[in-house]
Amino acid sequence: MTTCFQYLISIKQHCECAEGWLEPLLDVIAHDSTHVVSPSIEMICDTTFAIRFPRFRKRRFRNKTSPFRMHVGGFDWNLQFNWHAIPERERKRHKNPAEPVWTPTMAG
Repeated sequence: MTTCFQYLISIKQHCECAEGWLEPLLDVIAHDSTHVVSPSIEMICDTTFAIRFPRFRKRRFRNKTSPFRMHVGGFDWNLQFNWHAIPERERKRHKNPAEPVWTPTMAG
C-alpha cells in the first residue's frame, strides 16, 4: 500500500485546536515548502479555563513604550528548556506581529 500526501500534521492528544488554527500554518508552507511550522501556544486560565491570547498592543515598560513580547522555546547553557523573549533582531524584521518567528525548538 502506497500513500502520497503533501503535508504531515501531527497533534498530541492533549492539544486543543481553535477554529482557523491550520490555515496560517499552511500559508507559511505554501510560500516556502522548506519551512517546518508549529502553532503558538496560548495559556489557559486555571480558574476560568478562558484562553489567554497574546496582546499585540503597545504597553508601558520602564518609561518606554514597547510591544508585547511573545516568547519562543530555547535552551540555556545547562541544556534546560526555557522560554526566551524573541530577540530584537528578529522583531525588527517583522512588519506585523502575525508573521512567523524563527525558533530553534517547538513545544511538544
